[in-house]
Amino acid sequence: MPESLNVSIYEDIEKFGLKAPDIAVPHTPSYGQCAEDIIVCAALRALAFKEQLDLSKEFYLEIGANHPIATSATWLLHRSLGMHGVLVEANPHLLDNLKRVRPHDVVLHAAVIATDAPTAQIFISSKDELSSTNKDFLAEWPGEPMELEGDIVVPALRINDVITQYMNGKSPLFLSIDVEGEDLTILSDLDLTRFRPAIIQIEPSDHFLENNSRDICDVMQRNTYDLIGRTNVNLIFSDSARSQLSQKSVADLQATKETLCEAEKENDRLLQRFSELNEHVLSSS
Repeated sequence: MPESLNVSIYEDIEKFGLKAPDIAVPHTPSYGQCAEDIIVCAALRALAFKEQLDLSKEFYLEIGANHPIATSATWLLHRSLGMHGVLVEANPHLLDNLKRVRPHDVVLHAAVIATDAPTAQIFISSKDELSSTNKDFLAEWPGEPMELEGDIVVPALRINDVITQYMNGKSPLFLSIDVEGEDLTILSDLDLTRFRPAIIQIEPSDHFLENNSRDICDVMQRNTYDLIGRTNVNLIFSDSARSQLSQKSVADLQATKETLCEAEKENDRLLQRFSELNEHVLSSS
């Protein structure tokens, strides 16, 4: 297939009656919903240049894979950068195409949730992109009409367990979360003191959760991530702690978390001791 031209450029050139460029401007491939994959590719290429990484040996994690190509957050990363990784999809009707088109990836059938429950209920939409564990998300969808086709119970995993069990405990270089209304819940469950994706893309769904973009940005800022891109659909963050200057922030965050855990244990011990003493006093009186 011959290389296609950038339609947007040539349509505007014709509109304003301009001379066509002497050197043809080719179309830049993109498969993301709002070309987020071009932004992510550029950020990863810059990171690879800076840190001397071989991107073909790096991994991505896409939670809510849906279609293997259309609106995919990772298809361009595989085609252009040679990356591969894990695709998580809860809707069983989408698995065959994912496995057929993406044999270089691990296709995992599961709903990612923020509890230790072994299964989860998902609600299947007539539009594949909108199936969700959150029934209210479907009921309040403001776009084109769609129907709830039913609900099913599927295997469930937490995000940290996906990385531990299916990525050998190695943090993905790129993480995409697109789970229709539960994105911040999953992001908040990710242990960013253990797993630090260099780039994180997440769908805020502000139409469903008011000010969710701001809430997500607050969480990311507390964990030393910078907002580097915002489209009509997604937010894109980079890990500022990969710089030498910010690595101390992550170490301090880990130390603070460990201190809080120890404090909670001591508090539980004291409460237990108080309860025992209280029972002793009551039994003696």
